[in-house]
Amino acid sequence: MKKKTLAAWTAAILAVGAMTGCSSQSAGDKTEETAKEEASQGAAGESAQAEQESLMKDADIVIAGGDPAGMAAAIQAVAEGTDPSKILVLGGSEKVLTGSCMNASDTEEQADAGIEDTVDSYIADTLAAGGGKGNEEMAEHLGEESRAALDWVRDLGVELSGVVQKEGSSAARSYEAADGKDLGGQIQTKLQEKFDSLNVTVAEEAELSQVLYGADGEVTGVKIKEGNGEQELTCRSLLVTDSAYLDLLKDLGVSYVTDESGKNTGLMADSCANAVTADEGEIPGLYAAGDAIGTALHGDKALEGNELTGVIVFGTTAGTEASIYAQDNAPQQ
Repeated sequence: MKKKTLAAWTAAILAVGAMTGCSSQSAGDKTEETAKEEASQGAAGESAQAEQESLMKDADIVIAGGDPAGMAAAIQAVAEGTDPSKILVLGGSEKVLTGSCMNASDTEEQADAGIEDTVDSYIADTLAAGGGKGNEEMAEHLGEESRAALDWVRDLGVELSGVVQKEGSSAARSYEAADGKDLGGQIQTKLQEKFDSLNVTVAEEAELSQVLYGADGEVTGVKIKEGNGEQELTCRSLLVTDSAYLDLLKDLGVSYVTDESGKNTGLMADSCANAVTADEGEIPGLYAAGDAIGTALHGDKALEGNELTGVIVFGTTAGTEASIYAQDNAPQQ
């Protein structure tokens, strides 16, 4: 499959109009203090207007979630040449990435240690751990890209130990932090460092409020909200990683995983991290990773080590494919 990087551009100043009350003073009765205050307010108003005029009106990619999956997608997109100034990231990295290990199959370490493991057995273990409720295509993609994900994490600067066998795995395929400490935290630290080096702006307090789509069901733009202000911008790709936005996507005809009460708990996606419809059709320009696909990928329970692998595999895949789609559908100059 094609791979591409997702950078994180973040535009985040949403203009909020300020209303001022009436004064009982006449113009001739203004004190020096009042005059200074009004002058200050005038300068602030001019500054706000300038900021409003500089807001991004068009994006290649919007990432709804500044979590580890969103950061991985941004990093991957930039590495593939996506312009950081054309990517908007909504929300900060409040999610804490946890986990003592990550899984990968058919690796050099396994071969050197004489460990017999196949991608097929990894996929089978993944589906079994989830009680048979995980999506098979997503599990297959996880297994097939697990080795590349391991290399990607190492390229970030994370040092890993040798391979060990964890509960639920039919072979030794789990990698821990070399220092024996929490691997999830170390991956998140390196992700944050790399993401910050992209020098992008993150709209930490902004939220996705509406997805705009065209006649063919393709993503054409979004509305974002911060405080009492709302802004509309066009975009070609939307990546959703925050599960808080699941219900917001129903108008696009997405296919959901639901719990016993009927609550939407996850998005179904294909091997390109492209969100799909109930009849397995693609939704052009809509991608998903992270918590937004957790229950669809893992089923009832994730195989130990798969949480971290899933974040990297689908985060980088989503960044790749969102970037390719955005470039292929860029406005003609």
